[in-house]
Amino acid sequence: MRKMFDLLHRFIEKLVKGSGILGAFLFLLVMFITTYEVLVRYLFNAPTTWSLEISVILTIWGTFLGVAYTLQQGGHTQVDLVVNRLSERNRRILRIFVYLFVLLFSIFLTWASLLPAVEAYIIKEVTQSYTRTPLVILMISVPIGGFLLILEIVRELAEMFRSKRE
Repeated sequence: MRKMFDLLHRFIEKLVKGSGILGAFLFLLVMFITTYEVLVRYLFNAPTTWSLEISVILTIWGTFLGVAYTLQQGGHTQVDLVVNRLSERNRRILRIFVYLFVLLFSIFLTWASLLPAVEAYIIKEVTQSYTRTPLVILMISVPIGGFLLILEIVRELAEMFRSKRE
């Protein structure tokens, strides 16, 4: 059982890290696309029809792929003024409470965002832009990011309880 837990723990850790790296890469692509758009628009007077929409899609995906990784790296905002004044035990209790609250929110977010994404896929809904991008491509990023966040929160909570026992 212990080996299975460790294997699952490492898998989630690597999955979340990979999603964070992919999210960062997508932001890098947005930078290149925006630079390209500026250059062709102002140097050659030939703006693109696709750069804004693709940049928005990549930004949305980058954001939701990076949420769980940001949690893993301890990068989310916290009120240090309050937290630092608590004892170690109370800090741990507060952290567990916050993680449980975020877990409930993430479950709701994932479920509530999955339903419209599935509907957009079924009815083949597309954006009203020139590219006519399937809307599901944008919408599915939210439940995927939410699911990754759920996995990371569960991993973090399991790690806290495991380290408490040891």
